[in-house]
Amino acid sequence: EPVFARLLEPILGPLFHALGIPGKAIHVVAFAVAYALVSALHIVIGELAPKSWAIQRPEALSLGVAYPLHWFYWLFKPVILVLNGAAGLLLRLCRIQPASESELAHSEEELRMILTASGESGILKDSEVDLVKHVFEFADKRARDIAVPRVDMVYLDAAWPFERNLKIASTHSFTRFPLCEGDADHVIGMVHVKDLLQLAQRGGGDLRSIAREILTVPETKPIDALLREFQYRKMHMAVVLDEYGGTTGLATLEDVLEEIVGEIYDEFEEPSPEVQPLGDYRFMVDGKALLSDLKTDHAIDIPPNGADTIGGFVLDKMGAIPERGAVLEVGPYRLEVAEMDGQRVRKVLVVAPPPETAAASPEA
Repeated sequence: EPVFARLLEPILGPLFHALGIPGKAIHVVAFAVAYALVSALHIVIGELAPKSWAIQRPEALSLGVAYPLHWFYWLFKPVILVLNGAAGLLLRLCRIQPASESELAHSEEELRMILTASGESGILKDSEVDLVKHVFEFADKRARDIAVPRVDMVYLDAAWPFERNLKIASTHSFTRFPLCEGDADHVIGMVHVKDLLQLAQRGGGDLRSIAREILTVPETKPIDALLREFQYRKMHMAVVLDEYGGTTGLATLEDVLEEIVGEIYDEFEEPSPEVQPLGDYRFMVDGKALLSDLKTDHAIDIPPNGADTIGGFVLDKMGAIPERGAVLEVGPYRLEVAEMDGQRVRKVLVVAPPPETAAASPEA
């Protein structure tokens, strides 16, 4: 700044003299102009232009500065250690614990904000943002969250006639079936449809002879651990057990992967999303839909109150088996039982308030 100020004084002198401004003001004005000019050059040349260049050519620039930065780091490392140590000592004297390197890393919430900003700016596709967000949610889910409920399980039974088991297998498009003995609480293995057809060609027989091992896991097992066990044991199906040893449901490798990539349909399956938007903030929701997924994917924030699914929530709140058309008011949301399957809530019509109303309404 002083150098620029001296260069500007001869230029500003005649102008100030012509305007009748005192000569003492020349140095002050010259210094202020020089300071503003140098600051502008520093911001443009030293920050904005290099950053824009680095964004456009990240790989070339990173490779170009990698070695200089590496040697710069090792050259000044003793100085950095001394300065960091002095700063840490000062903070401890003030009874403040210095931040560790792990605390300087990005938290999950910060990474979510970065992902959202990258998606809104167009750097990442919506599908890429959703994929990474599903990875964050992956470790928070348990086997019971993804398992097919016991009442929906399709299984074969060693006590049934072979023809009945063959008819069940031919009716459904599954490759693997759990093999039970008596009821769904006694799963003794898994039958592959290829082995079943080969046994049928030989005239039938006892399904125990073709049963393969099946994985059994507690319902509280995290699904990331379940995925690793599927990989290690080279299996695709697991029986999910409750705390009493009874069958909660059935989980497959496909169920685990769908928590990351979304629903996977084969050529025999009809797409049936758990949540169908109907317009005007109305949603037709499958009774098995998780409340956590409704909040994450559709901004339907219903307090769990001990239930995992929306069907279980309706049953818990009503305190009895509801009839079709029964209505439940939960804060700003209106839940209507749209379809029943025996004693189970199969479909729920959720009427959500407009966003501004939902923000202003207290939770139930």
